[in-house]
Amino acid sequence: MLAKLLFIALALLAIAIPASAAIIQGSIYSAETFEPLNNAIITVNSVPEQQLVAKDANYSFILEQGVFEIKARYFENQKLVLEASEILKVGDEGTFSLDLILFPAVEDANLFEELTQDELGNIDLEIPESPKGFDLLSIALATILAALIAIMLYSLYKQKRGKKPGLEKAGKKPAILDKNALEVLQALKERGNRATQKELLEKVHFGEAYLSLVLTELESEGKIKKIKKGRGNIIILKEKE
Repeated sequence: MLAKLLFIALALLAIAIPASAAIIQGSIYSAETFEPLNNAIITVNSVPEQQLVAKDANYSFILEQGVFEIKARYFENQKLVLEASEILKVGDEGTFSLDLILFPAVEDANLFEELTQDELGNIDLEIPESPKGFDLLSIALATILAALIAIMLYSLYKQKRGKKPGLEKAGKKPAILDKNALEVLQALKERGNRATQKELLEKVHFGEAYLSLVLTELESEGKIKKIKKGRGNIIILKEKE
């Protein structure tokens, strides 16, 4: 009798979990502080739709093959203040990481229409080729690309309003960014003032998406120089400290 019950339980478990399902998991960050963001609402348009509250700034979904949109929203006093949206293509089974970086919610749909065509034309970014299958590296690059575009557009908008971009405020900077920036600079020195982004990722304690933000900040301060090589970057230390 016990053997029959065990067989039935295993059969139900096999039916409940899709044969080619993938586990998508990651952490939630605020683009304003670069710190983990608790209690964001994460939604994915699977069938049926999945939704959870990331109480500890982490989330995890089980998804079958297909193309999905993952949305993250953060509310204060029942008002949407931060949000993010990522398109995800699931092609293979396994466990994959995708961090979400939330930016200030856009209240006006025409917010960026004030930017001139010349200003938008100055944004020169390489878009990687679309993968034929599920490629975790391509998803990570697409996430970084989307974050950089959002940061540039937000910075241009703030400049037109007569304000400094949020990531270039003089004086106070998040302590966690200063600590991580020093860690990246130290890793570059250990590599002879030159390293690929992949080599730096092996030296630091944080993920690829966050490393890209730190490198962007260091480049804006003139401490490093990024050279595009193939599908990756070579990072060069510009000043010896």
